[in-house]
Amino acid sequence: MKKLLKLTLLFGMSLVFAVGCSAAPFELTSADLSRYVTLGDYKALEVTVSPKEEVTDEDVQAEYDSKAQEIQEGGEPITEGTVKDGDTVNIDYEGKKDGVPFDGGTAQGYDLTIGSGTFIPGFEEGLIGVNVGDTVDLDLTFPEDYGTEELAGQAVVFTVTVNHIANPIEELTDANASDFYEDCKTLDEVKTRIREEKEKDAQENYDNALNTALLNKLLEVSEFKDTPQDFADAYADLWMAEITRIAEGYGMTYQSYAANVYGMPTEAFREQIKQTGVTSAQQAIACQAIANAEGITVSEEEINAASGSTPEEGESANGLEELLIYSGDSANIRTGLMIQKVEKKLAETAKITEEEPEEETAEDTAEDAGAAETDGTGAADDATAGETEGESADAADAGAEAAETDAAAQDTATDAAAQDAGDNADSAAVEEAGAEADAAAANAPAETTAGAADQGAASGTGTAEEAGAPAAEGAAEAAEEPAAQ
Repeated sequence: MKKLLKLTLLFGMSLVFAVGCSAAPFELTSADLSRYVTLGDYKALEVTVSPKEEVTDEDVQAEYDSKAQEIQEGGEPITEGTVKDGDTVNIDYEGKKDGVPFDGGTAQGYDLTIGSGTFIPGFEEGLIGVNVGDTVDLDLTFPEDYGTEELAGQAVVFTVTVNHIANPIEELTDANASDFYEDCKTLDEVKTRIREEKEKDAQENYDNALNTALLNKLLEVSEFKDTPQDFADAYADLWMAEITRIAEGYGMTYQSYAANVYGMPTEAFREQIKQTGVTSAQQAIACQAIANAEGITVSEEEINAASGSTPEEGESANGLEELLIYSGDSANIRTGLMIQKVEKKLAETAKITEEEPEEETAEDTAEDAGAAETDGTGAADDATAGETEGESADAADAGAEAAETDAAAQDTATDAAAQDAGDNADSAAVEEAGAEADAAAANAPAETTAGAADQGAASGTGTAEEAGAPAAEGAAEAAEEPAAQ
């Protein structure tokens, strides 16, 4: 999996430029750009970025262990026999109170380890001795101190079907190497491949962060006289389409995405995307002005070669240039390729300083938390609305899996978003959503989220207690912890 990028979002920028109007549709390649921008000294930009991340043996081993665990857990399931203490069983269940199903009490395909204490007393014990394929009714009572008031101390019946018993692979050998990568023949080759991928990702992350800094500095030293409204709106529409695509990939609406990931009410999020469209338009105009001055062109062959490019599954466009290339429109592809060439030109003459970012102090953390509490009310309302829109359990699954391997990609923005949504959304999923949001580069609201609130109802992977699933008190409290502290 490509490592998610840790970059500065437009949401954290304070640069705001005036927006003007144009009478005729704006054409980037033919317009008199001097009407819109006076470039600063773009040949002497000074930027500061973090050094390229070093890939250590520990990083490689951690990635290997994560992949290995997934493979080991994917052994051929046992489809006959009886459930024993310690088994991990795949179950469907439905909970009823007074004969009526209650909210969050139903799940399909849930993996439960017997004896883990995950569910309320009597649930796991009641499955011991049950045959695979059988269905049983468990007469249980929720604890008096259960977090959902309507269920606390109440008698319920859970109808449970045991689908199969997990059959983990005890030890991996070279014969399993192709389970990691089809063309690998030994586990040593697997670890070499993991290192190569992580080093490639580290370089891409560094390059992307550098390009982001260069474009931000270019706008800072340049003077914008006007920004064509239709041009800015078109770019805002591209970003909205990207956000919507990402959200839908996790079974979410963009409204709940905005609330859970960015901690923003819908209207504020729309306004932010509008401002992102302005900044994106200004980046394109400034880069085209440099391309005109430096004789930088894009050939039809280059446009054709880039046509059909799309982000890999689970990934977003890293910056304006990729967003334009992925749009499929030839004019946009040309602009995206042009921006990439200009970025390389800027890097040739820029003064680039590499510094480790300052560590966040306890005071900074407290301020972030305070801001989250102040701004979170409207977002929480939107998150709650999102819960009722039937967001998919796949969001939580995808978020939890990616969060395990990419948790290091979180930053302060993720912390705040997770704190806003912590009581309403699965924390691991929100963490992944924040990581994917960080992945968007060059001043744009980014990608890919997850973090659908109240996922426990469908998959058991969310905040099970709030959802009414039979999770034990401790497990539910753990699920409610903020994703990043």
